Amino acid sequence: MIRFWFPVVAALVVGGCVALQPQKDSFVQQRRFAELEQLMEGQIKDQTKSPTSELFYLCYAYSRLKRYDRLFPCLDRLQANIDRGDRELYWFDFSSAPALMRAEALIDFGDYKKALAEAGRAYAQTKTGAYLLMRIHALSAVGLAHALNGDREQARTYAEELRSISTSYPNNLMSGDKYMGLARIWMALGDHARAVESIREDDANAPFKALSDLVSGASLFGESLFTYWEMPKRTLLYRALLETGDRAAAREGYDSLLAMPQAASSGDLLWLILSDRGRIAEAEGDTAAAVAFYRRAIDEIEVHRSTIKTETGKIGFAGDKQTVYGRMVAALVAAGRVPEAFEYVERAKARSLVDLLAGRRQFAVRGASVAAEEALARLDRAEADMRSVGAGDAGTGGVAGRRNAVEAMKKALHATAPELASLVTVTGASASGIQALLSPGETLVEYYASGSDMYAFVVSREALRAVALDGRDLHGEVARFRAALENPDSPDPVGPARALYARLVAPLGLPEGGRLAIVPHGDLHYVPFAALHSGAGYLIDRHPIRVLPSASVMTFLKGREVRGGRLLALGNPDLGNPEYDLEHAQAEAAAIASLRPDATLLLRGQATETAFKTVGARFPYLHLASHGKFLPDNPLQSGLLLAGDAANDGLLTVGELYSLALDADLVTLSACETALGKVEGGDDVVGFTRGFLYAGASTIVSSLWSVDDRATQDLMVGFYKEMAKSPKAEALRKAQTAVRAHHPHPFFWAAFQLTGNGG
Repeated sequence: MIRFWFPVVAALVVGGCVALQPQKDSFVQQRRFAELEQLMEGQIKDQTKSPTSELFYLCYAYSRLKRYDRLFPCLDRLQANIDRGDRELYWFDFSSAPALMRAEALIDFGDYKKALAEAGRAYAQTKTGAYLLMRIHALSAVGLAHALNGDREQARTYAEELRSISTSYPNNLMSGDKYMGLARIWMALGDHARAVESIREDDANAPFKALSDLVSGASLFGESLFTYWEMPKRTLLYRALLETGDRAAAREGYDSLLAMPQAASSGDLLWLILSDRGRIAEAEGDTAAAVAFYRRAIDEIEVHRSTIKTETGKIGFAGDKQTVYGRMVAALVAAGRVPEAFEYVERAKARSLVDLLAGRRQFAVRGASVAAEEALARLDRAEADMRSVGAGDAGTGGVAGRRNAVEAMKKALHATAPELASLVTVTGASASGIQALLSPGETLVEYYASGSDMYAFVVSREALRAVALDGRDLHGEVARFRAALENPDSPDPVGPARALYARLVAPLGLPEGGRLAIVPHGDLHYVPFAALHSGAGYLIDRHPIRVLPSASVMTFLKGREVRGGRLLALGNPDLGNPEYDLEHAQAEAAAIASLRPDATLLLRGQATETAFKTVGARFPYLHLASHGKFLPDNPLQSGLLLAGDAANDGLLTVGELYSLALDADLVTLSACETALGKVEGGDDVVGFTRGFLYAGASTIVSSLWSVDDRATQDLMVGFYKEMAKSPKAEALRKAQTAVRAHHPHPFFWAAFQLTGNGG
């Protein structure tokens, strides 16, 4: 945490007279950041004209409240001030402040390379003539960024430089920042003993720091700086002690923190305390207590995730907390509480995109749109109130009351617009509810991995069981399988297919036939399950297969009414470059349109993004034969390439899908890599299929790699012919089997998978 102790220094400079300390400084010292935000937003009417001495406080409030959507524009304006020479705050040069706050936010996001660039910029700015405290923060940030980025030697170098800075009198107040920075670097490097040593060194300075309560004025309000200064340090100390094996000291320390009223208003730390307390209980054989601690930790995570307002920020914030879900699932499975474990798997899955889109608030709201928008606005206000809880609310009931308000708003939104609620809140169906949604004879297999632990939950209408699997080197085995399948000249695609089958399917004891629904996890999102091989045959020989992003999504796949069989086919759009022409895609679209007398066919210059957006909602069947563009670093900007015009650029992005309202029984994406997406923390795949599901499609057929143009034409025509007499999943299975008869290598037939409703 970046802490600027300029208010204390200022108070000391003017003689320690608390009355001279401005209100905004008091808010900083008392950790009342929501009130600081309100104060500064009231004072600053135009950020472009606000001096650094005012604008800094606003940016700092945004930083502490994790309001990243407002923070980065504020920092841009603060940087513009600094570039113009307005650099001072209380006679100190604060030129490095924007880079430091950016670095901290980027570390929150898990984007360590960008964090390293910002931290390095701050370090360079504080090399000469800088305020000593800014130098300490810069060294802390750059050392931590190097450690998290895997640059161990560089991290140690900066840690030693940080340690060499003297914080003896008159710089005693800065020792906490110095030693906390050191402790974080050592923790990131896995040197827990040195982390403990650093915190103990800071403790030696406690008598002088106690004076800060009096100087800052916090003691006049019956509070201390514990929540702001000591609680993060104590949390880090007890975690380091736990990692060194001193479990008894860690337990005693954590219990002392949990007994304090300040813990309730420190959700960013509370989840970590509770998670570690659960680890201790589990190590001591008290599974019931461990589960209770993990449950409380997950509740804290899900409350506080909703307060982060940017796309990448939500992902990163969720990503470093997935181990809590993993421990919870493992503990529940070990205790034989399999339905509960399955429900927590559902809560852990498909949540990154939920949080990502919750920050955008740009949805096509179907149904009672006015009521839904009002409920969404009330939820926004309740979450804002939740963020405003500060140290002054500890122990007063404010935290619990505001959290209850948030939960009430979520329930209201779910009642008004359940599909919208599925995107902006963390909800999940019960195990029994999911079982009831399965078709008779259908088996659902939901995978979940945490570290080297992996489970498969095998679910039918009648039973639910968990099977422990081997998760070691899963990434490498999936990569070998993909490499064999994506190369049509690979000599032995069956070998890697058999290895994965033995790991993922053989231990499950699946029935010999019947429909199969698969919910992947992590690297398994990139596996074409149809091509897994038992040694006697492919999995698709025994089962029609559908894929789901989460089991809970079935709630929204039932009951959609299809208005007849009209089909819209867009083929080989004119992209202005002959190299992008797809001759067989054009023939494919024409052939599929010819199978339905009421089809609409749009080719070349007519196959525009505008046409799709304008008339797509009128058709229950949508077929797009074009190129796709997958951007793993910016998944919401991945898109389908259609023809452009004056109204639209021709790139139908994943992000745009969430503002569309379709009513499609089937969307077929006969394009390259359209089933792909980026697996984010929380395991949601930010890609085309999830976007089309929300836009209103019940079923999506899409590809996992760049497909062969001619073989795809044959497969798609066969698929639509088979749909006239078979359910969709069975029709795809038969079409793939027919192509396999002429092209045995899985490259030609296994890329396409069906997501959603297979009926």
